Amino acid sequence: MMLASTVVGLVLVLAPSAAAHDDDPSTTTTALPGSVAIGDGFAFTGAVIRSADGSVERTLNAYQAAVFVQSWLADAFFGTPNVQNPPPTLPVYRIDVTGTWGQLSGALTVYYASDGKTAWLSFPQDQVPTANPTSPPPPTNWFVPPTRVIEAFNGTATLQATIGTDTPQSKRAGRSSSTSRIIWAVVAALAVCGVASAAVRAFRRVGPRRAARA
Repeated sequence: MMLASTVVGLVLVLAPSAAAHDDDPSTTTTALPGSVAIGDGFAFTGAVIRSADGSVERTLNAYQAAVFVQSWLADAFFGTPNVQNPPPTLPVYRIDVTGTWGQLSGALTVYYASDGKTAWLSFPQDQVPTANPTSPPPPTNWFVPPTRVIEAFNGTATLQATIGTDTPQSKRAGRSSSTSRIIWAVVAALAVCGVASAAVRAFRRVGPRRAARA
């Protein structure tokens, strides 16, 4: 269920209707200038970390933002993370990460809490990248990501070399398909949605004709 729900959530984030492209000038299929890529259409320009009251705590540059997303993205969608809420006494931080998310560019919101040893993340599904997410969805579906997320949140982790990352080592590294698997899962889910949509449209066309003949 975790995989199914998160793949559907990613489809909702990365593949909104074509009308979203027309109505929101902040969305684009072109990587933003100065972004740092982690492969397969994911590239980031920075992030803003806010406290619970909405005040800005600090920012992440393009490299740090890319490391942060890389540190949890594949595990969230293809690992087996523990679904668990953080202790209510921990402060919750809102992180608005700006970049290109597969097909659309803009900012998406992630929520973070940590006791220094364990981290908890929430990536709300009902989001579309926007230029300025002033009212993002509240945190839901918390999970425990790899502990590397703590270093990434603090801005001290390094980007892991995979195909498509912007590091010198990535040109020499072996192939890593974690992010590619995410993209292929999205493509597969879109294909299923497309078939279902076509079937519904065909039924709507044929139904009235049968009723008229009857």
